Amino acid sequence: MKTIGLIGGMSWQSTRTYYDLLNEMVAARLGGLHSAEILMRSVDFAGLEAAMQRGDWTAIESRLGDEAAALEQGGAGCVLLCSNTMHKLYGRIATRIGIPFFHIADALGHALAPQIAAALGNGAMAGTSGGRALLMQLLELGVAADDGDSIAAAERMVMHENMTISQGALKALNHCEDEARVRGLAAFHDRWQDNALVMEKWFQMESMSSVGGSIERLAELMRHPGFDPKNPNKIRAVLGAFMIGNTPRFHAEDGSGYDFIAGQLVELDTRNPQVAARMALPMTRMSGYGADRQARMRAALEKIQAGAQSNDLKEVVDKAL
Repeated sequence: MKTIGLIGGMSWQSTRTYYDLLNEMVAARLGGLHSAEILMRSVDFAGLEAAMQRGDWTAIESRLGDEAAALEQGGAGCVLLCSNTMHKLYGRIATRIGIPFFHIADALGHALAPQIAAALGNGAMAGTSGGRALLMQLLELGVAADDGDSIAAAERMVMHENMTISQGALKALNHCEDEARVRGLAAFHDRWQDNALVMEKWFQMESMSSVGGSIERLAELMRHPGFDPKNPNKIRAVLGAFMIGNTPRFHAEDGSGYDFIAGQLVELDTRNPQVAARMALPMTRMSGYGADRQARMRAALEKIQAGAQSNDLKEVVDKAL
């Protein structure tokens, strides 16, 4: 039996629910006096709640990442986060460990399978803003749970006449390893390639995808006819989206994401120093990460420091270093 790692305390009441259910499931499956092998790290929620009120998600991410790493070092074979809200940091926490980190959406998607199927078959839901919002939430859960019908429905909805549904379907597919993601992105591109504003959404989705948004893909995007290196919105749609939304690639363990962005910012500094300086800020927030990533972020900042020509970019980097 593998040891299950729990990050609890947010709140202790919800943590107790996880603990009870895991033991009930093990007892039901194995019988007798069997119970789950659990390793728990329980945090003081008051400090995290205060950080939430300040909007300091970096501090929360750092603390929960430390707890996840401690569970792995303690012998846990997987990790569960006993909180709904904190799953918004799932991608960043996952980069801190090398063991499975289960997302609540996977289980929720399976549990809500009948409701998701009913929603996908109810055409009336697309008729109101509330119905569309609910439909997209259910669709995302279904795709996250790797439900074939949900994936197929999302691919069809990419071509929906309503932009909310079209973009919502593409968002649902964006981190899916099914080829439907590739086909959906291609269909959206071909449909809107003559609309510069809508194409910014396509650039963002491509760049943010943890599946397809590799450094090589970003280089291809910046050679796309619709990408204008002099347009700040296009730059943010590719490089900014990558830094903010593609956690596994930007924060890659080998530092390749940091190094790539460093080179791009040095080049951008020659054309638009103000945008380069603003986009460098995520690279300066090193305190929320482990020692290895801090070292790699520092190396990337030193690369920027050596190549920066403007006072705008130099000031940001010098202050961080």
